[in-house]
Amino acid sequence: MESKVFNNINYGKQLDFARNLNGQEIQKVEYYLEKDETTFSEQPNKYGHSLLNGVNIHTKDYTFSIRNGFYDMMGLSMNIGKTTEFEFIDEDKTATEISWNILNKPIVECVIYWSKIIINSFHGYYPQEIEIRTENESVIISSTEILHGELSDEFTNEMLVIQNQEYSKQLKLGKFGIDNKAREVFDETKLMEKKTGYNKA
Repeated sequence: MESKVFNNINYGKQLDFARNLNGQEIQKVEYYLEKDETTFSEQPNKYGHSLLNGVNIHTKDYTFSIRNGFYDMMGLSMNIGKTTEFEFIDEDKTATEISWNILNKPIVECVIYWSKIIINSFHGYYPQEIEIRTENESVIISSTEILHGELSDEFTNEMLVIQNQEYSKQLKLGKFGIDNKAREVFDETKLMEKKTGYNKA
């Protein structure tokens, strides 16, 4: 059976996103929330913030958007610009400033963890998680949701934001998923293209 490309992801642009964020200091983070929303959870859980809409990350030089790419590709979708430039936000929701443990600290590393597309006859990779690290803290954003206490990271339209490495370890996200969930890390597109024969130009 002929192998097909499932999504339209540009590997290079996603890797460039991580490179542009590396070395910056995050000054402000915004979630899109309804007026009385206080739990930051579409799906109640003990691990982190469960979000339906994307996140705005503001630095001195840029505004970055990280959102779930469910409607146009698998996994995360990461762009420079506000989330409202890339997805529809319900009019009842407004950009609400949120505190993260890595605010106003230099980012020393920004890593994308990729998963293979698992559908038969399709090939490629998609960004499952991105981890933003400072010297002593980190935040991981995953195309993941918690349903009835169980992890679901296939074809989800939500994101999970975790600021506790122990929880990331329990859920096997990011670096903790390399051995357990076949996450992969790439520094350049050439290897990805070689392994899949694909990269959207």
